Amino acid sequence: MGKTFQAKEKYNMKKGKITFKVIIVLIIVALAWVFFTYDLGSYLSLDNLKAQKQVFETYYGNNRALTITVYMLGYIVITAFSLPGTGGNNESAIHFDFIKDLRQDGRIIADKRTILENGILLI
Repeated sequence: MGKTFQAKEKYNMKKGKITFKVIIVLIIVALAWVFFTYDLGSYLSLDNLKAQKQVFETYYGNNRALTITVYMLGYIVITAFSLPGTGGNNESAIHFDFIKDLRQDGRIIADKRTILENGILLI
C-alpha cells in the first residue's frame, strides 16, 4: 500500500510540473500573439520614443516623486530576480562586462541612426 501511494504521489507531482510548463508556454504564446497582432513593437521604435520624449518630460515635471518611485521599484524588482537564490536563471559560465568610454570617438547606432556620439545624446 505504501509503495502504491508513493508512486501515485510521484506521478501527481510529475503531472503538476508538466501542467505548469504547459501553462507557461501558453502564456508566452498568448503574449507573443498580442504583441504581434496589435503591433506593440511600434511603441519601441526610436521614432516613437523621440516623439514621446516631450510627453514624458511633462509628466515627469508634474509627477516627479511618483516617476522616481516607479522607476526605483521596477529597478529593485528586476535586480532582485537576477540575484542567486531568488529564482533568477542567469547561470551562464561565460560573463562579459563591456565598459567603453564613449566620450571620445564613441558612437552608438540603432535603427541605422546615430543616437550617441562623443558622449552626447542626439535624440
